[in-house]
Amino acid sequence: MTGSTPSETHLARRLGLFDTTMLVMGGIIGSGIFINPYVVAQQVPSAILILGAWVFGGLIALAGAFIYAELASQSSVSGGQYIYLRDAFHPALAFVYGWALLLVTQSGGMAAVAVTFAKYLCALGNAQSSDNVAAFIAAVADADPGLVIEAVNTKGSTENVPMLEGKRLDLALVQGEVVHEALTGVGRPPARLRIITAMYSTPGMFVVRADSPYRTIADLAGKPVAFGAAGSGLVILARYVLDGLGLDQNKDFRAIYLERAGDGPAMVMDGRAAALWGGGSGWPGFTAVAKGETGARFIVPDQGEIARILAKHKFLKPLPLAAGSSPGQDKPIASVGSWSLMRCASSSACLSTNGLLISVSACVGTVETLR
Repeated sequence: MTGSTPSETHLARRLGLFDTTMLVMGGIIGSGIFINPYVVAQQVPSAILILGAWVFGGLIALAGAFIYAELASQSSVSGGQYIYLRDAFHPALAFVYGWALLLVTQSGGMAAVAVTFAKYLCALGNAQSSDNVAAFIAAVADADPGLVIEAVNTKGSTENVPMLEGKRLDLALVQGEVVHEALTGVGRPPARLRIITAMYSTPGMFVVRADSPYRTIADLAGKPVAFGAAGSGLVILARYVLDGLGLDQNKDFRAIYLERAGDGPAMVMDGRAAALWGGGSGWPGFTAVAKGETGARFIVPDQGEIARILAKHKFLKPLPLAAGSSPGQDKPIASVGSWSLMRCASSSACLSTNGLLISVSACVGTVETLR
């Protein structure tokens, strides 16, 4: 019987110049380029230094590419970084690297791409993304891994309530003012809906350009003000806050109601609107104006005005906005607002995890969960 020497298995060398170029570009140009530049811009004082930081980072990446090219030319065995670590250090280190690549590095990178895609997709539609909503959905999925979650857009809190009542949803995120009107029967019969949990607070306020002359709510009277997208609970919050001050949202201001929520910041920055109404920590509209060329200034009721608002509308609460909630906001801000609540259509829906319909008035509009 003739002995034979087993040969090593190698990957077929079928990739050409175009293939390898596309692979390298796909590995380098990821989602980071779409979300990291503003972080660099916040840390350095000039455009030249911003570009310099990117050039310096590019040189480091190029040096790493040369190192990998040299390593690849020295080894004919397939396996990439795993092989380099195994041969240069120890197989145990290569083993740990392989599992970390699977469980952390690659999966984390795919998650970052998914989040970035969702944020940019939101900007194209009449919605804005919500990390709070994403966290809630993740918690639901973690509680019952058998649930399959599918996202569908809704127009906001005012649409979610009738959808809950019509049994088209089982769970929905609804802003506090809409909850108040639904439960107390303002302009409608009282709703029989249950509250599961509070999600996050929404202190309401105006944002203006930092170089604008407006410093109080009274200064904005008669001026064009973007109050948000139709159907948003923020529009209703503004109505109650202004009513507490004896002001009418439509008569005392040149009210602008947006078709797309993302249009508001641009209208403030180019002068079409004197102010944008919004609320909450890290609200995208506040962030967009604050990152503009002029920066942002926030306008809230003063202490006397807060007392008047709370005396007239007792369901509203004094709510602070912590320092650093928006770029350039170095001091806490005191205002009024409410909590957004997760509500369910019935007691059975609150307890059931089978065939659940979850709606959230954000980019992740309606979330349908099915077995």
